[in-house]
Amino acid sequence: MEDYTLLITNNFSDDSETEQLRIGAETAATQQPQEVLMPDARAAMDNGFRVFPNPATSQATVAFHSTKEEAVEIQLFDLNGKPLRRSTAMAGFGENLFEMDLRGVFPGAYVLVLRAGGVVFRQRLVVLQGR
Repeated sequence: MEDYTLLITNNFSDDSETEQLRIGAETAATQQPQEVLMPDARAAMDNGFRVFPNPATSQATVAFHSTKEEAVEIQLFDLNGKPLRRSTAMAGFGENLFEMDLRGVFPGAYVLVLRAGGVVFRQRLVVLQGR
């Protein structure tokens, strides 16, 4: 078996970063598969970005950790990229929780976007029929 080097480059952010993963006969037999996280995914994990409940009905909570007070923007997009909801708020130092009203949003899959400190976080959100 030949050795291969896999280079993965993230060109979607201002600070392009490349991950390198070497795959070969020796490593394939001895190592578990590796998960390669690009900078946006790492940042989302580092700041605790999460949306719950997911799936949601009438509202969803957006949670994240901030290292400073800063303005944030939360948007909900349909899968065609059309913005459906937009709100802005001031995040405080530490854990932040923001509620997004989903009343009137049709059941389906959406993308929730959080912009904070020049960084953009995205997560898929499923909205179910309200009760």
